[in-house]
Amino acid sequence: MGKLIIVSQYTSDFQNEDYNRYSYIYKHLKDHYQTIFVTSTFDHYKKQPKEVQKGIVYIRENGYKKNMSLGRLFSHFFFSLRVFFFLLKNVKKEDMVLCAVPSNSLGFFNGWVKRIKKNQLIIDVHDTWPESFKPLLSPKMQKSVVVNLFFGLWKWLRSSGMKKCDLLVGESYEYVYDFKKYVKNGDLFPILLGVNMLKINQIPAAEIPREAGKLNICFAGSLGVNYNLETVVETLRTYQTELKDNINFYFLGSGEVEHLVKEVATELSFVHHIPKSDYVTYIANLKCMDVGINSFTENTNVKLSYKQSDYMACGLFLLNSLTGKLSEELIQKHLAIHYHAGSQTSLYEGLLEVVELNQNNQLDRVAAKQFATDYFAREKVYQPLFDWIAEKWRN
Repeated sequence: MGKLIIVSQYTSDFQNEDYNRYSYIYKHLKDHYQTIFVTSTFDHYKKQPKEVQKGIVYIRENGYKKNMSLGRLFSHFFFSLRVFFFLLKNVKKEDMVLCAVPSNSLGFFNGWVKRIKKNQLIIDVHDTWPESFKPLLSPKMQKSVVVNLFFGLWKWLRSSGMKKCDLLVGESYEYVYDFKKYVKNGDLFPILLGVNMLKINQIPAAEIPREAGKLNICFAGSLGVNYNLETVVETLRTYQTELKDNINFYFLGSGEVEHLVKEVATELSFVHHIPKSDYVTYIANLKCMDVGINSFTENTNVKLSYKQSDYMACGLFLLNSLTGKLSEELIQKHLAIHYHAGSQTSLYEGLLEVVELNQNNQLDRVAAKQFATDYFAREKVYQPLFDWIAEKWRN
């Protein structure tokens, strides 16, 4: 049996695996195999060097100031190139590499390592960046030949690595379905975003007040550019007269467009902002909410988000702009309402509908939690991956 090398560019916290896909996977696998974790020196979220933790291999990354920038692409590429040379030196034929994508260039270079070293390669797709930012461009730029050639190059980098992998997994059914055409001889199956249901169930609710006759509705987690918070904020402004007597709205988090949230929270008495907190406080605050908004930009490739699984684990009903197999199932089970991304009118109508559902006692917290237990409990979610690894090494 060889060693297992996990390459995940974004992972930074290895002590708290409550909400982190790869810190949990790493903690489990290192108890069973000789496991090496390789990551970047740059913290994507804080835009500063990561805090170095014992036992982790850090590969230098130059870093960048803005998520939507050429600097990020160059930073990813040269980080991936340095990982390539590290793996060439350290990987043997009997080893296995688990590579998180993005970045796409990581998938590309890991594919070449496999071609040279003949090792086992697992690719886990948890985002389609930079294509996921394409909807943020103007319609004219989206049609640009240069822009499409650029995105085409980065898609080619990712698909090139997939053609060489032994197992392709993804955080949504659609990622696996969309990319299966590239997987020539490997296995593939979805690995959704796992949550720590046992810990979540043990965390008591915070003391955020509930007003009689009013719903607590929230947008929680990162306040980033790809969540289309402009639509949420402007809906609250445009329909404030109709909404203020029926809801209290909470933004729970921090991020790039936090200034928009702070402005509307200052302006409207029924809108509130609670900045980013530790995981326990975040979950405790979520448990005081009735409805969670899962807002993304129009035409996004994303089908599932951490905030969505967190909402449901805390028993929240979902106002969801995402589409896909899982979203359709939530609607069929009366656990979610879909609204059209980018449409204030559609979001407003969704808000009115959840108010009416609440008045008719049709918001079912127990059913939402059960769905999360069935679909997102990490003990179930990640087990197929662990079983596949064990089976390959048994053979």
